[in-house]
Amino acid sequence: MGNSAISLCFIKFGGLTMCGILGSVNQDFEEEVLDLLAHRGPDDRGIERIKLNTQAITLGHVRLSIQDLSDAGHQPMYSHDKRHILIFNGEVYNHLELRKKLPEVNFKGHSDTETILHYMAKFGIASVKDFNGIFAFALLDIQTQKLYLARDRFGVKPIYYHHHNDSLLFASEIKPILKIGENFDLAMEKVNEYLTLRYTPSPNTLIKGIQKLYPGEVLSYDLSTHVLKQVCNINEDLIPNIQIDKSKSEAYWVDALSETLEQAVERQMLGDVEIGSFLSGGLDSALITAIASKYTNNSIKTFCIGFEGSEAFNESKAARRSAELLGTEHFDMIANASEYMQNLNQATFMNEEPNGTENTFAQYEISKLASEHTKVLLAGQGADEIFMGYGKYKAEAKRERYLPYLKMAQPFSFLFQHPKLHKVKRAIYALNEVNDLRRFEKIYTVFNNKERQKLLGEHFSDKESALDR
Repeated sequence: MGNSAISLCFIKFGGLTMCGILGSVNQDFEEEVLDLLAHRGPDDRGIERIKLNTQAITLGHVRLSIQDLSDAGHQPMYSHDKRHILIFNGEVYNHLELRKKLPEVNFKGHSDTETILHYMAKFGIASVKDFNGIFAFALLDIQTQKLYLARDRFGVKPIYYHHHNDSLLFASEIKPILKIGENFDLAMEKVNEYLTLRYTPSPNTLIKGIQKLYPGEVLSYDLSTHVLKQVCNINEDLIPNIQIDKSKSEAYWVDALSETLEQAVERQMLGDVEIGSFLSGGLDSALITAIASKYTNNSIKTFCIGFEGSEAFNESKAARRSAELLGTEHFDMIANASEYMQNLNQATFMNEEPNGTENTFAQYEISKLASEHTKVLLAGQGADEIFMGYGKYKAEAKRERYLPYLKMAQPFSFLFQHPKLHKVKRAIYALNEVNDLRRFEKIYTVFNNKERQKLLGEHFSDKESALDR
């Protein structure tokens, strides 16, 4: 995103919430369907029905007010000339910079939604590449009779769609599409992919006929021909041919990285509400919270979850020490197995797509706690891997040192049959792999090929790995 080398997720909650969008072409829905997205936007909702010749378009929105809490931020939002209509979920951090290029526009408020609506109206849909933020939106151009769907560079904000004949459904979540559309079946051929990667990469889901945009993808739907196609992907020029100046010192690059990280956090300290932050025992959340504290006059609220009887997964003590050092207003909770099982169904309902990570339940629980105190949370994704925030990443970086010993141990892997030594056996095979992607697959896959074949039967395919696409 822009010049930022670090991806920082700006997550908006209101009981695990964020704004939600829902739309259709030639497949109308009642306003009550927005109730399925109500947890994403408790502050406001709106729906517009537009008739273009024989085409019927419905656009719905539920809002969590972050920037411009007034009615000027209501959606769906029309441009001044009524040519464009926008429903938007997300945050564009550089929207004030973009406004400077629109001196002729008489803005009604100060929301980023209004900014990007008029920015795209003036410069076209390709100008989405100028947005620094996280977002998913639908933009209807009444004059050209085209509907555009777009997703941010990193795919932080979701957008799903179902295209069949002359109809199109799209939404921030799968639930409304299932409610409005026809009967859907499980995509068994994608289960193998999920059991390998622990998630289903774009554009697929585990439901036949429902897809999601790639990160950075922009689609157009022609209302006259009913053709849905990709216009562009704004990630195509994300990583140019960068020439590294090797004459620069280590201190120079440390300072450059520090400046970039500071800018990335500062630009996200927008909004008309207080901001909170996740705070765990990792390096990423502590770094972000420390920087964010410099750009607010209020004490930042921080949140952490621990697990009863599991010191290995309990980072609450480390989080409390960090909170005390940073002077935050800290909240934490300890979850137990009973609460896990009690809330598992609700966490799954919110998460929709299965995610094979252990922290899905934890994120749900800590988000519920945070929603009682703030609407906005800062969270770091990927920084621990970059900065080796946990010991396991340091071990991976030293893999080359271990290779000779791993090769020596491989013939004796049959000795590691005990369940408690299963991870050791897997590590021997995985770390011996030279290809980084293959090593990732061997370490993180839930089941190996033989196990997946037993589970999936005729639906199993070993012709290619899920990483071969």
